[in-house]
Amino acid sequence: LASRYILEVLARRKKNEKFLRNWVEFLRKMLSVNVPGCRWLMDRLCKELVMLRMLILECHVRSTRESVYLLISSAMKVLAPHERPRYHNKAMENPEFKTPQSQAGKSIHESLIIRLFYILFQFLTGDVVCRCWRNFDQYFRLLVTFASLGRAERSFIIESTMPWRLVDFYLGNDSPFAQQRRWEMGDEYADPQFKHFWELMMIITRVIKTDSRKANPPTQLDRPISILDEVRNFLLERKFLERMLKNFQNTNATYVIVMHWTWENEDNNRYFCDIFQKCICDTNYDAVDPLYDLLERVLKISDSLQDERVEMYLNPKDGLIEKAFRFRLLYPLFTYGCIKKLLQLAGETNTVASRYLNSVRTSLEWTKSWLVRHIENKFESLSDATPDTVMERQHSAMETLHNVSTWLSEDENEGMYIGSPVDQGIANEQQDETKYHSENRGNE
Repeated sequence: LASRYILEVLARRKKNEKFLRNWVEFLRKMLSVNVPGCRWLMDRLCKELVMLRMLILECHVRSTRESVYLLISSAMKVLAPHERPRYHNKAMENPEFKTPQSQAGKSIHESLIIRLFYILFQFLTGDVVCRCWRNFDQYFRLLVTFASLGRAERSFIIESTMPWRLVDFYLGNDSPFAQQRRWEMGDEYADPQFKHFWELMMIITRVIKTDSRKANPPTQLDRPISILDEVRNFLLERKFLERMLKNFQNTNATYVIVMHWTWENEDNNRYFCDIFQKCICDTNYDAVDPLYDLLERVLKISDSLQDERVEMYLNPKDGLIEKAFRFRLLYPLFTYGCIKKLLQLAGETNTVASRYLNSVRTSLEWTKSWLVRHIENKFESLSDATPDTVMERQHSAMETLHNVSTWLSEDENEGMYIGSPVDQGIANEQQDETKYHSENRGNE
């Protein structure tokens, strides 16, 4: 009775947040000690597909969707230990039960959790989820809850077609399986919330067996499960990974996925580095922070390939140092941010990245004279800004210049003048650039 009151009355009532929250907490306490009640709730939702779709996807009230998610997830957690032995069993034919996966007269899954999983899966393979892109946060949270229940649930996901279907869904019209025009997700006013989508992809990835040449990666969940080469290749689809690296909604999930695939794997290391370098080139200077955050963590992956990985990402031939130099004239704000990130990495204590940057310090000599010119140009471009803004930005730029000059001068003779590099930097800019080209001839 309480379940029906919540799903059929409170969930449809205006200004229901306070009442709905209290009733949901009350019902969750009842469900935690009532297995038959959980079975009834799950069975009702599996039979009422329109109601389930409306409450978890089509409802525009976030608090209502959140309440329905909490109810379903609570029932799933209670039922899972009782239903795991029946995950692969089929129930008797039931002409009254119809789902997108089973028609009248056909057998259905005996487990109510698996029935619900397939219904949610059907929402994904159709156009329901993409049409409801403004509201699908709780939908993916529900799938994350299912995947987090245990090893049996994760194995079930891997055995289904969901892993590659998720990639297909995310790519949308860019997917090679898009046979007709698909619903566009996002608009000029809002972006779809993919935080829990990436969390789900992270869990799925951590179950998959990699080609690590040594031990399993530390990200590995459960016993590694082998997948078909076609599925693996699609999970590593270049377009998909490019979007993943640029994702700012769940950077931790991105890092875990990258670490899982690249751990002790030379080919994947090179593959992900190539994608990262392309993303750096294609991303605007004001949207590159997620890539820098990811880079900082990737460089600290402590496997036997760490030294090679650091050089691959940072080197002055085709790495981040080269990108900073290449775009210094066309995109000075990008180069400025890049220099600050390199300086931050170089200043860290006893890391592979700091040791490497100190070993190639001469390839960054050009930054000192370039910063002098950048500060002058920046001061001129801020003529219309408020005095406080001008002072704040000039102070930050001068501090960066001082730090770069100090770092570059650490190995030089004592007594060298570094207090005011403005006086000596301008005359040396052409000389520094000529030196950079001579050291990296043929690789720019």
